[in-house]
Amino acid sequence: MVITVILAVSRRFFAPHTPHPTPHTPHPTPHNFALATDN
Repeated sequence: MVITVILAVSRRFFAPHTPHPTPHTPHPTPHNFALATDN
């Protein structure tokens, strides 16, 4: 729950600063859940 929010916020904050494509995505599903929640 909290982790999802943190991931979503972190993603929003770091996306403009560090546009890394995939090397930064070793997570299986928690990140996808955060992405879905962010959208």
